Amino acid sequence: MSTETELQVAVKTSAKKDSRKKDTLQDRSEATLIKRFKGEGVRYKAKLIGIDEVSAARGDKLCQDSMMKLKGVVAGARSKGEHKQKIFLTISFGGIKIFDEKTGALQHHHAVHEISYIAKDITDHRAFGYVCGKEGNHRFVAIKTAQAAEPVILDLRDLFQLIYELKQREELGKKGVYDVPKSQPVSAVTQLELFGDMSTPPDITSPPTPATPGDAFLPSSSQTLPGSADVFGSMSFGTAAVPSGYVAMGAVLPSF
Repeated sequence: MSTETELQVAVKTSAKKDSRKKDTLQDRSEATLIKRFKGEGVRYKAKLIGIDEVSAARGDKLCQDSMMKLKGVVAGARSKGEHKQKIFLTISFGGIKIFDEKTGALQHHHAVHEISYIAKDITDHRAFGYVCGKEGNHRFVAIKTAQAAEPVILDLRDLFQLIYELKQREELGKKGVYDVPKSQPVSAVTQLELFGDMSTPPDITSPPTPATPGDAFLPSSSQTLPGSADVFGSMSFGTAAVPSGYVAMGAVLPSF
């Protein structure tokens, strides 16, 4: 087989793989999504920019400022030859789990009901972050994905939408209402104002409160982390459990 023929075969094979991948991504039926998020869910390769204590559960400027602060810490560390921690994260019914890429050790686990806000960086297309934690103890987790962050955001959107709809159906079932309307003018997630835009200009000055490296929030060896939850598990699925805002983060200086 000539080199040219081999190249054509390789291109055709790659095209078929891409086509299958697109078909899979387009199939966002309930059955497909349940299968996608069961067990360990879907996995993404990334780097941990850092984790920052924040004053509230949500807010576009809050996420913007925190991302700026954490990227500033990364820039300072890079000048000393230090690099961001390589990780992989999983998205499942159990929430978001962050593992160290080298050791495979679980670093952080944030259950669905702990995540209150998700922000996408529209300037740095491989960056996004989310706010998690309980009242008075909120943290912003900044992630740099290996590829574009958009698929991660879409998976998170699908996960929360699916959980909300399953819970609504369960509640209606308890009340004796078994016929759940299939067509609604606006999705439940949209009704909860999960989407928004951010137009805050970049702030390159560091706020007075210091940012905290991601490893500062590692669980102690005695702490027991919850395992993968079932579709409903022990998680709370009330309206308050769904994050109140998926936002597009404004111009933030990209990290490398």
